[in-house]
Amino acid sequence: NPSAELYPSFDAELRQSLKQETALFLKAFLLEDRDWRDMFDADFTYVNDRVAKHYGLPGAFTKDFTRVSLAALPQRGGILTHGAVLAATSSPQNNPTAEIRETSVIARGRFVLQRLLCADVPPPPADLDIGAIQAELQKDIPNTEPRKVREGVRQLTMPCAGCHTFFDPIGFSMEHFDVTGAWRDDDSLQTAVDSTGVLLDQAGAQVGSFDGARSLG
Repeated sequence: NPSAELYPSFDAELRQSLKQETALFLKAFLLEDRDWRDMFDADFTYVNDRVAKHYGLPGAFTKDFTRVSLAALPQRGGILTHGAVLAATSSPQNNPTAEIRETSVIARGRFVLQRLLCADVPPPPADLDIGAIQAELQKDIPNTEPRKVREGVRQLTMPCAGCHTFFDPIGFSMEHFDVTGAWRDDDSLQTAVDSTGVLLDQAGAQVGSFDGARSLG
């Protein structure tokens, strides 16, 4: 439920259209002779007029879905750049009735690590004061490098760095997309998005680097 005040274009029709895009996309991998790994950086998707407008895809479209090339949108491709996935992972989802105002690097990173890489992510320590951490989230983070948001996440997750080291960089790869899955150049604190990061194996060794969600895919 993105904030209606901040994201007025996100209505019931767009929500359903984004879900339909992902359903048709996954169906293609079920029914066609395709390598399942290609779904993470595929150069095609399915759009109707609402999805195309939301993504900034040029061309004339109708309410019916059609398969399109993403050559005109090099920053988008693969399931990690789907609006449905990006919207569903913009909140920790501990309060599904709350309006979402901002993305969640942590929720997005955990989704990829747990659901797509099948890695076990333990819950936070039982004695961790989540309330205090949430209170800190409301404070303005000094404009320090690297970026306000990155510095804020780093400070807030230091007690749990053992796990956050693995999934926070993954979440940052998707920061160019807001809570509705629309592209943005600046984050909510008006600083340029930095979507670079490294992927670690279970032992903590670097196995790759990326810049953006499609690159991660």
